[in-house]
Amino acid sequence: MFKTNVKTFVSLRKATPPIPLADLQALSTHFPRADYEFPLDPAYEPERSEEQKADLAIPPPDPLKTAVFAVLQKYVKVNLVRPVGETHMWHAAMHSKSCELTVLGEHYRKLVASGLI
Repeated sequence: MFKTNVKTFVSLRKATPPIPLADLQALSTHFPRADYEFPLDPAYEPERSEEQKADLAIPPPDPLKTAVFAVLQKYVKVNLVRPVGETHMWHAAMHSKSCELTVLGEHYRKLVASGLI
């Protein structure tokens, strides 16, 4: 509870957010439900070894998917998303696994979906 007798608030510190507002607002687009698991595949990952580039079974990176994957990576950095069944997002993409919202991610998704962010 904050109680004061002032007419306006004074900002004590201004900082740039770790995620751009547009990316944060896309959270409810990427995760339409709180329990949704975002499916990944190798086309989401832009980085490949020479061996993986030569392997025709691995699809090449898709620019649209890699852009989405970059946003998902930002979510991971601030603990909004985690890979399912793997330790890193790279492994989740290359092994065609998925990622899911954390408890904090579910909270932010709810805020975005209700128009509060």
